[in-house]
Amino acid sequence: MRATARRTSKAILAVLLAVVSVLAWVPVAAGTAGLHRPSLATVASTPVVPGCTAYPGARALGYYYADSFVRVHPCGKRPSWDGARTGGGPVVRPYAGSSTYYLGYQCIELVARYLKARFNAAPGKANGAQAVDRYAAAYPTRFVKIANGTRNQAPRKGDVLSLSANRYFNDVGHTGIVISSAVSSAGNGTIRAIEQNWGGTGGTRGYHNYTVKNWRVSFAGLPHIKWLRSR
Repeated sequence: MRATARRTSKAILAVLLAVVSVLAWVPVAAGTAGLHRPSLATVASTPVVPGCTAYPGARALGYYYADSFVRVHPCGKRPSWDGARTGGGPVVRPYAGSSTYYLGYQCIELVARYLKARFNAAPGKANGAQAVDRYAAAYPTRFVKIANGTRNQAPRKGDVLSLSANRYFNDVGHTGIVISSAVSSAGNGTIRAIEQNWGGTGGTRGYHNYTVKNWRVSFAGLPHIKWLRSR
């Protein structure tokens, strides 16, 4: 009986090992070689960057940026679009201990929160139009800025956009974080960015889509665009 029991136990163990080896092997589908798809465990363990509880009534909007290091949500209320629409709001600090603060969830607050959490970069206060120039100047070995229309260079996930109404980027402008990019080898397609304090389709959920044509990103009303990329 003992010998039979040992043989049975060994057989069960062999089956379990076979099952585990099958589960551990996940085939790569055709055409997806080189793509990293984080496991459910990785996604679940990605630390969420705090930010959407600065004052009563604040909330996370529907979309977010996520990688294996951080998960960052755009927040509301949107100062220029929700509620009193005064363009301001309660004091919001992008991270604990920040000496820089914003009135309400301005677009730049999201970018400041993301770049501090992801790259430990904190160059100080700026409007959305100056975000790319400010961070690139403060951290030249960590970031590079890319001009709109640069051949073979479309915004990609993790890049930070700066948008302006003029070529000097000296107005308030706007900023956001790219979460996806679908641009062809000819430089045509679309990108999607998460953003705070912006209107239009997707604004209440914290994102916008941008058209890319011949490597040039366009957005109505803010035609001058550049982006920040980590080296």
